[in-house]
Amino acid sequence: MSPRVALVAGGAKPDSIGFAVAQRLLGEGCEVAVADLYEPGFAQLPQCLCVRTDASDPGSVQAMVERVVARFGTIHILVS
Repeated sequence: MSPRVALVAGGAKPDSIGFAVAQRLLGEGCEVAVADLYEPGFAQLPQCLCVRTDASDPGSVQAMVERVVARFGTIHILVS
């Protein structure tokens, strides 16, 4: 069975709940994508697909979803 794909919105700040959730999902064997404006945190998530995303901009969100689906084929879990 292939791993589940999780998308975590707002998971790039190391002191955030989203970051902890992304780490836990990785530990559970998921492929993880992180969507956030906080690009400095991307360096701390090398095993994730990190996509700069402005959640207030529908075009930015659409582009992020397309990138995640292009990479992993689907999204099974959404954490917002």
